[in-house]
Amino acid sequence: SRDDSPARTASNDFGGATYGPEFTFTNDRLADPKLYGKSGMRPNSKRNEAARDRMKQVMEKRCRMRGDCRVREGRDRDGLKNYKVVYRDGWWFQIGLDPGVVEVQTRPSTLREFERLRQRLQNDVFGLAEEAGLKPDPDLGQGHIHIGLRSAFGENARLFRDFIVDFNNHAELWGGVLGQTQSVIDNAAPLDYLPESQWRNYYRVIRDFDRGKIRTIRQLAQAIQRRVYNAALHPRARPPSKFQALNLRRAARKIVEPNFPTGEATLEIRSLPAQPDASAFLKLTRLFEARLDYLSKHPRVPVFVLGGPSLDDPDSDLAVEQARLFYHYVAESGLKWRQYRPLLKSALRIIRPYRYRRGPKPRRTLANP
Repeated sequence: SRDDSPARTASNDFGGATYGPEFTFTNDRLADPKLYGKSGMRPNSKRNEAARDRMKQVMEKRCRMRGDCRVREGRDRDGLKNYKVVYRDGWWFQIGLDPGVVEVQTRPSTLREFERLRQRLQNDVFGLAEEAGLKPDPDLGQGHIHIGLRSAFGENARLFRDFIVDFNNHAELWGGVLGQTQSVIDNAAPLDYLPESQWRNYYRVIRDFDRGKIRTIRQLAQAIQRRVYNAALHPRARPPSKFQALNLRRAARKIVEPNFPTGEATLEIRSLPAQPDASAFLKLTRLFEARLDYLSKHPRVPVFVLGGPSLDDPDSDLAVEQARLFYHYVAESGLKWRQYRPLLKSALRIIRPYRYRRGPKPRRTLANP
């Protein structure tokens, strides 16, 4: 039977789910178009490796001076060298490679843990990259965030369904409002950007869940993978199921994310630009946590009809509507707008909050997919 109760394994207030960020840092040398080949940019170019090693050397010096951490050498799943910085309290972060960037992953932690480690994140991750001559780039790099399935949803398939539907109902957030560039969208396409045939398949999958034909988290993830995520926006995206705004591959196949606790798969929010600092990452994590809390108390999210206007439309009324939708999303989640307005792309920040008070325009809900 399906568990539709509002409770999840973790408590419904802030601090339940575990999050695993992927911070990315680059510079003009790493992002040089000359490094691209027919199959794209290699993660282990000599420039990437040199930048990774510079970060490691700077961190080794810091650890020696402070005596609160140590640096270990290891290998990632592709056999590429990485470095894990381990602190006395057991928390760690890892310096590795991705095409055109140096990527930093951390020990998966709850929102409360990340809040406690705010200064460490800023100084020893973002500050470390800056000292090594690197910085976040919203165009080339991305800021993917993993959410642990067990910690966020337990066995509650209804909450998992509602999170997916709510995510796709707010395509404006993942297609440009938060500053995503076209390269980010190509690498992590919102469902709105896929062919209309994929939307209809998505409607049918959710309908099958609501009618009881799909009962578990894994079954729902598998159905979306098989019937919806068999197409991607960019023609070179292989496999297409990975290059989506919301990546469900690990949820569908029970692939354990190595950095997460044993046995815990994840869902990956890919449609995010590289976070410029620790504060921006914490705001996003707090937003996801608040949204989970909101959805656990307001189950059975209706499915909005996809296919809205392009987020690049220069029409000023559309720009106001985009900002209004984000304002409503933040306010509905119980968070303060003034803390989230800076996350908007710069062109939308000038819009005044009083213009949003009447709420967003009504959205069409699905009747007969």
